Amino acid sequence: MKQRYESKELSDSKSSIVAAHTIDIVCDSCGFDVDEDDLNSDKCPDCGAPLELKQNITIEVAPLVIFVDTSG
Repeated sequence: MKQRYESKELSDSKSSIVAAHTIDIVCDSCGFDVDEDDLNSDKCPDCGAPLELKQNITIEVAPLVIFVDTSG
């Protein structure tokens, strides 16, 4: 199951940004992409092993341009 979150600027600060990221929930034994319906199962629907979940997190990094007035 993949959950994608877009980047966003925190409302309490103009300099704090939460980066865009994706969380992929898979079976720890075989790497099968577990559906939301299978999260409460005892066994992996693909390999049949006891279902132990693992999260793979991918963070997207983009350049952040900061403008500073140095004209004094």
